[in-house]
Amino acid sequence: MAYPIIVDTSSFQSDSLAFFNTLKSYGVSGAIVKLSEGVKYTSPKAANQIANAYKAFGVVAAYHFWHGASNEAAYFLDKVKKMGLDKTTWLAIDVEAADLPSNCTSGINRFLSYLYSNGITICLSMDQLHGSTMAVFIRRNLYHMLNFGWRPMGLPSRG
Repeated sequence: MAYPIIVDTSSFQSDSLAFFNTLKSYGVSGAIVKLSEGVKYTSPKAANQIANAYKAFGVVAAYHFWHGASNEAAYFLDKVKKMGLDKTTWLAIDVEAADLPSNCTSGINRFLSYLYSNGITICLSMDQLHGSTMAVFIRRNLYHMLNFGWRPMGLPSRG
């Protein structure tokens, strides 16, 4: 059974259409773009990466690299809107920063609650992934989510 390959891009990768077309030629099906981090950083390449990933794959997702501050969800949602991403776009919170406490469940829940209160559908279990547009991936666990059928908008279901 083949699973879709989704690449994680940030300002360390190219934002060119040629880059995403090359990835597509290697069998990549979509991209999740680092949009923001903390409350002061927006990836300088995010706009081009989002536009060019969408041109190459017909699908794109965005994520926020979380440091635990209470206002990060508002910052992320503001950037999502400024990029023109709608409520059908898959969003994720990346929880792996070295400065996080060992137990950050309550902070993650506050982040998700803020997005939920602003109309973002939240994935609460692996069974709900297909009907949601927000997911949490912890310690680069996106691969695990893909194996359970995670699909950003526009990706075909696994066969």
